[in-house]
Amino acid sequence: MHKLAFVGEERLGILFRNFDFAVFSVHSVEEAKQEFSKIVKKKEFDIVITTEDFADAAKEFIQKEKMPFPIIFVLPAPVNYRGVGIEWIREAVESAVGIDILSKKNV
Repeated sequence: MHKLAFVGEERLGILFRNFDFAVFSVHSVEEAKQEFSKIVKKKEFDIVITTEDFADAAKEFIQKEKMPFPIIFVLPAPVNYRGVGIEWIREAVESAVGIDILSKKNV
């Protein structure tokens, strides 16, 4: 069974804890960076979920480590949706294919 983790606000963490996620409650991007660092070093989790509020902290580790695990999913922010998750997918597809096929300009 895959080990699952959530990094984010405590109020959302309660939900994930009910589904057997390890929950790392954070209040700032700096705290999130520290938690992502610990998670990556432990190599204990296969999937980590966070929100857009803390996605910038996760992206640092994705770009720096270039590791296949943990897989990081970004949920839309409950208040200020910025489209970070979609943007990450667009960047990954562009990197793989060589062109931005998801851009509205190509339609």
